[in-house]
Amino acid sequence: MRRARQETRVPLRLARQRPGRVRPRERAREPRQWRDLTVVASLLTVLLAVPGTVWAVLVAQDQLHQSQEAAAQEERAQASRVSTWTGQDAHGKWLVHLMNRSPDPITKVYLTFDRVRPDVPWVGWGVRVESVPPCTDMTISQDQLRYNINQDGCGSSEGKG
Repeated sequence: MRRARQETRVPLRLARQRPGRVRPRERAREPRQWRDLTVVASLLTVLLAVPGTVWAVLVAQDQLHQSQEAAAQEERAQASRVSTWTGQDAHGKWLVHLMNRSPDPITKVYLTFDRVRPDVPWVGWGVRVESVPPCTDMTISQDQLRYNINQDGCGSSEGKG
């Protein structure tokens, strides 16, 4: 007879293996009061942020309005420093003065002239000055501006120099 060997099997467990089924840990339940407090704090933050944002928009609009008013006032102030007038020199010739008393040059000045003559009901022409330097008095004499009637009755303006 043979002797039967009895083997006892001992289950071996490797270090990396986990016993049984792996389950994720359940999240610890926060007390309801903390959850409610978080909701209330979030709502309070939103309620406080909205008026601040509205106030910032109103302030920005007011600043824009003030800067537009300041720009318009500055434009009017510069325009008040530009003037024209007519006068006669010592020889009886007419002079047109264009004076820029502002510290900035002015551009694209358009002077219009009207001459009423008995034989022509209305005559008008214009002179365009591209730039008037700051603090200058530009003088245009009568000899520099002439209006001639052509043979066909159409007018033409001539400028000298």
